[in-house]
Amino acid sequence: MNQPDLLAYNLATLEKMLAEALRHAREGDVLFLASSPLATCQIIERWYVADTPQGSAELGRAVQALLWWLIERIRPHGERHWLALPWRAYNVLAGFYIEGLRIADLAEAMGVVEQTIYPIRNQAVQSLAKLLLEELQQPSTTLPNHAIIGLYPQLTVAEQTLARMLAFNQQPLAQRWLEHWLELNAIAEPIIQQLADHGLIKSESLALVEKLRPFLQSQISAPERRRWHQQLAELLQPSEPLQSIQHWLQAQAYDQAASLIIAEHQTIVDNLQGRALRELLAQIQAHDIQQPQLWFRLKLVSGDVAMTMNDVQTALGEYQAALAANEPLLKAEAYYKRGKAFRSQSTMEAQAHFNYSIAILERAAPNDPLRYRVCLEQAWMWFQDQRDFEQAQTSLAQAASLIDPLDRGAWAELANARGMFYAHRGEHAEAINQHQAAWLAANEVNHSLLMTHIAHNLGYDYLDLGHYSQALDYFEQSLNLANRTGNRRMQGLCQKSIGACCFWMQEFTLAVEHYLAAYQIFAAMHNHNWQANTCYDLAEAYAELGQSQLMRHYYAEAIQLAQASGLDRLLNDLHGLAENYPGLYPPTIELNERQQRIFDYLKQHPSITNRDYRELTQISPKQAARDLNDLVERNVLVRSGDGRSTSYQLPQSKANEA
Repeated sequence: MNQPDLLAYNLATLEKMLAEALRHAREGDVLFLASSPLATCQIIERWYVADTPQGSAELGRAVQALLWWLIERIRPHGERHWLALPWRAYNVLAGFYIEGLRIADLAEAMGVVEQTIYPIRNQAVQSLAKLLLEELQQPSTTLPNHAIIGLYPQLTVAEQTLARMLAFNQQPLAQRWLEHWLELNAIAEPIIQQLADHGLIKSESLALVEKLRPFLQSQISAPERRRWHQQLAELLQPSEPLQSIQHWLQAQAYDQAASLIIAEHQTIVDNLQGRALRELLAQIQAHDIQQPQLWFRLKLVSGDVAMTMNDVQTALGEYQAALAANEPLLKAEAYYKRGKAFRSQSTMEAQAHFNYSIAILERAAPNDPLRYRVCLEQAWMWFQDQRDFEQAQTSLAQAASLIDPLDRGAWAELANARGMFYAHRGEHAEAINQHQAAWLAANEVNHSLLMTHIAHNLGYDYLDLGHYSQALDYFEQSLNLANRTGNRRMQGLCQKSIGACCFWMQEFTLAVEHYLAAYQIFAAMHNHNWQANTCYDLAEAYAELGQSQLMRHYYAEAIQLAQASGLDRLLNDLHGLAENYPGLYPPTIELNERQQRIFDYLKQHPSITNRDYRELTQISPKQAARDLNDLVERNVLVRSGDGRSTSYQLPQSKANEA
């Protein structure tokens, strides 16, 4: 459609065009109307069903419908009155052109002489031209398609049902599910073809003509909408859990939605849909859930999802809500998970939560597997976070005493933790022995997730020993397992570890390739902790490759993410990295062109004075003092001496690199 051409006409020309079109519309000459410039305007699409008109006759009828719509726009409110002055313009146009009355009949009905009708008609056509011009300049966005309004009542009940179903289903649906859904509602193939013949759908794809959707959606009743949401939720549940949850929620079946979230949340997170899942979780309130324990279980899952995104504060709040559960095992699990979340903030808080979890389990369920898992988590905390190997050994012994000797999966978890314990103590040979034992036990029970972690840990055992080819074999084995199970977090960690292996083998380009793969995974998961650590790796690898711009980019991103997430240990590592690679400093300080010359100068000289700076940049003493003081305030420079003896140096840790 070529709307700008129609806008090029002035008001007088539009009046003549409308007058001529109205004359032919009264005569039913749709072929003439199809050739009218009115047929080129974009708003004409509202008066035919398909994306494009099916021939000249339909296009002409659409122009006729446009003219009738313009006439309806000048109709006064209320009941039609033939004698009232406000109704004159509408009565003349509607009576003569739409209803086919003669001029004499109109004059008699309106109580005027025939000669009066002609100026009224001319003024009314002028009003139509103004309305058309306004609509062309600023098209109404809320008006429905007028063609479907006229066609819909003529459809059969089955055709109407199919049209509503296709309007209801706004998300792309796989063909097999769409066909199954239609079968559930007794929609047969001939009905689909009939809708295609009407121009409402494209039969090969069952795609509804999009501009028809608003009106058809308005015809869907609330019970019908709930029933269809429930049908789609059941159909999609085995293969598309996130979409299924959305439909359960829209069907107001909150218990079903909650149960599916609890069962499938890890799969959804692994598919990089964690953020969408959080949005769905936020839609469910406590009063929506009929089973109280289901609500507390949902809070645990909500905390788990937050933890995958490194949102510790939200996770702590969700786990706190689950502490209100009356069921002892749920309460014990809430304390356990809250303790795990506290590990990054406070060992004392974490330990208190672990101890309370164990106390509940000892009273209510002394043989529950959660008990040994709490002891294992305590061990991990002691040797990973605190490097307290004595306490860690005690926790490992407690876990061992609680494990059923026949439970090979539990023994695999214990041996894996022992392996990491010895790795942190630097006893790599024993670490390998424990991890190999863990690998065998996990294989016996085909515990794919645990096997993925154990293979990764074995890779690090060999990496620490400098046995790079063996380390690479285990990292790649772990990656293959992660790919097979769709574990996105482990895919990212394996790519990061393979990159580290390549780095130590001095294959820096290959290291960057794997680091970037890890970076993309962690960024997609919104896991800022691992994303920040991978930025560190990328900065280091690019430094070795001499690519300073990329080196500084990833260093700056690592600093930003580490500061935002409170990763103090990583910030310390980043400062150490800056000391090893001078080009990194100061990557996150924005310097103007003059100030950058200071840094370049200090690479060749131990200090700079106000005079030195003025000679470099040809600026005034006051401006030089402002620039230098600004850098002192931002900790880029330190000031020494007083008065004329004042000089400026890089901080001591940077002076060596300059």
